[in-house]
Amino acid sequence: VKAGHVVGKVGGGHGLDFAIVNTEVTLKGFVRPEHFTNRDPYKPHTVDPFDYVDEPLKSQLLALNPRKAAPRGGKIDYDIDGRLVGNWYKQGTSGYAARRGQLDYWLGHLSIVYHHIDPTQITVSIGDFGGKVRQFWVKANAPDPAEVSVATGPIKYELVYARIGSAGQTYEGIPTGVQGVILVQLLEGHKLRVEAFPGKSAGDVRGFTDSAAIYER
Repeated sequence: VKAGHVVGKVGGGHGLDFAIVNTEVTLKGFVRPEHFTNRDPYKPHTVDPFDYVDEPLKSQLLALNPRKAAPRGGKIDYDIDGRLVGNWYKQGTSGYAARRGQLDYWLGHLSIVYHHIDPTQITVSIGDFGGKVRQFWVKANAPDPAEVSVATGPIKYELVYARIGSAGQTYEGIPTGVQGVILVQLLEGHKLRVEAFPGKSAGDVRGFTDSAAIYER
């Protein structure tokens, strides 16, 4: 491949993924990287693509990249053993892959991490929030999930819509109020008690109900 060669085209409103997989590298931020064995086995080996591009192309690409924080290629492995931060999977759904062949495997997924464009913002991404796939920022942006442990006890996060889109654009005119609450409690043995309360605020949530679920990783 030489400069100027057309390697692909994208039509309509779709984007183009740009990623590099290096099987000689294994990301350290997954508590159980084997979760990906039966689906997307490349994920634990996904590296920062900008590290593999020479100048001057590297600087040209970085100039187009809306993420300004390091690592410039983003991060997907946020797990910290014994802490809330990272990826979680609803118990009984077979982890990341869910039941093989199931197209809505993400319904049992939960991530409590940081926004991919502005990593100063705590982000909650959940496959089933009142029956819908949703991603939110955390009102007041605290507590940091990397600091939440078993000893912390239950945590209520009030959820608001993100203010920044995937291209780095600022969303205007979207509702600014609380869209709901997620109540979480880290348990021993890589488990997490979770309950979502769409349409509620922190003052409406007294504790877990019979609808709470256990997530694991």
